Amino acid sequence: MIGFFRSSDGNAALEFGILFPVFLMMVMLIVQCGELLYAVDTVNFAVEEAARCAAIDKNNCGTATQVQTYAHARSMNLVPAASFGVTLTAPPCVAANLAFPIMPWFAPSTVNFGFRSCHA
Repeated sequence: MIGFFRSSDGNAALEFGILFPVFLMMVMLIVQCGELLYAVDTVNFAVEEAARCAAIDKNNCGTATQVQTYAHARSMNLVPAASFGVTLTAPPCVAANLAFPIMPWFAPSTVNFGFRSCHA
């Protein structure tokens, strides 16, 4: 019985079993942060481009629906077209909200980001 407590067989497997989930969670969080940065940058770019299009190109972005469609295409489908708010008065402005799910595989929550751009 005393030999059982002094034995070190299986220590590596036990340590791996305890530490591997922690390292896996860290890697998944790093990937999630990359996805978040990509989504924020993409939607911000889409809002800026749509405001610029509304101010400059009246053929393709003359109505609010055309501006919403343009912004939706630029956002890589991260935000629905209907969620882009468009004001065509001078200066034309475009706004959008992004609800990004954080850790949906562990502790689901959502972070909301708001974007607005006006172009003269």
